[in-house]
Amino acid sequence: MQRLKELQLNSIYQGKAEEVLQTFPDECVDTIITSPPYWSLRDYKVEGQLGLEDSLEEYLDKLLSITAELKRVLKPSGVMFWVHGNSYSGHMGKRSRWSEHPNITNRAAEARGITFDFKPNYTISSKCLTNQNHRLAILMQDKQGWIQRNDIIWAKPNYLPSGSIRDRFTNSHESIFMFSKEQKYYFDVESIRIPYSESGLERKQYQHTLLNSDPNCKEAKGTKGLKQGAKPKTVKPNKNGKKPHDVWTISPASGTKEAHFAVFPPKLILPMIKGTCPLWVCKECGKPRERIVKRIESSQTQEELDEKRGEYAKHQLTLKKPPNKDWQSEWITLGWTDCGCEKGWKPGVVLDPFFGRGTTALVAQKEKRNWVGIELNPTYISIAEDYLNLKRNLNRFLTKEVP
Repeated sequence: MQRLKELQLNSIYQGKAEEVLQTFPDECVDTIITSPPYWSLRDYKVEGQLGLEDSLEEYLDKLLSITAELKRVLKPSGVMFWVHGNSYSGHMGKRSRWSEHPNITNRAAEARGITFDFKPNYTISSKCLTNQNHRLAILMQDKQGWIQRNDIIWAKPNYLPSGSIRDRFTNSHESIFMFSKEQKYYFDVESIRIPYSESGLERKQYQHTLLNSDPNCKEAKGTKGLKQGAKPKTVKPNKNGKKPHDVWTISPASGTKEAHFAVFPPKLILPMIKGTCPLWVCKECGKPRERIVKRIESSQTQEELDEKRGEYAKHQLTLKKPPNKDWQSEWITLGWTDCGCEKGWKPGVVLDPFFGRGTTALVAQKEKRNWVGIELNPTYISIAEDYLNLKRNLNRFLTKEVP
């Protein structure tokens, strides 16, 4: 299949993800953020859809053909975030009592493909987790050489109820896999730092050891190791905040009046785009500009710092608050790298091959990045157009019309 010379940015390509991706140039996107249709969970009522394959193996094979193309179009400096939930084996046909959810009637559930007749072939016991997401991640590593950097837990405070199920715990999270194709890639951690909690800042004023959190010694918490001769350590927090951890507590986006039901919340997408899609990319060589940072320590002299460390230890042992006021470090941005081409800069490109309503594009636009979407369902494309206030400039994908 002949490939495009360049992408039409900030527009939606209609068609099957794998077929459209085959027309994209090599190494043309900086970040991929997407969530595929999960196996056996929904009928999107469109020909050629993913998720209703007869077996899990067939479903995974189809996804692997897509992830292979995604790896080809991703730049060496790029990162992919793959949001993928799990499911249980067993009869996945008509679901009952959806009217328990305040925003979903039985009729609406059927119209949106949430209730459907489907009996796939399972090779595992009924009621067992299929682990469709983790199986795919392992296959991507073993067969395609993807490097998995994180398994982020998306914790959902307002999860769907499962009161009728009485023999397991309620599911309230999904996995977000962070992949790269190279060991070194673009990641701007300074752009996504979050504030420390007050208690966290308070703890970091004291020296600590590996025995710091001994639950059996509450009165001596933080001091037991020091009394036994362990080497103390002082952590200087960054004034700009801490690096986000791998558990994100974010409420899912509420169901919309339109047909699309599975919608990303913008807060989920924001750190992915800010942290991994560069604001400036060279128009000539495609290299991203990277932040140059320097750690600025306390303005005190080394002698004053040594004396202060002694004060830390003394007050730590007596459980008194240390008298320091200048104890945090600061990372400042000195500038940005320059590839030397002198051909100017352009924003990075975010790709979502399962576009849906287009929340990924919405966040990309707000953060001044370019984006490209792929969507099979014409109904969802119309929804996305209204959602993004797009003009009718869609790239309707037809094989015979590809130049």
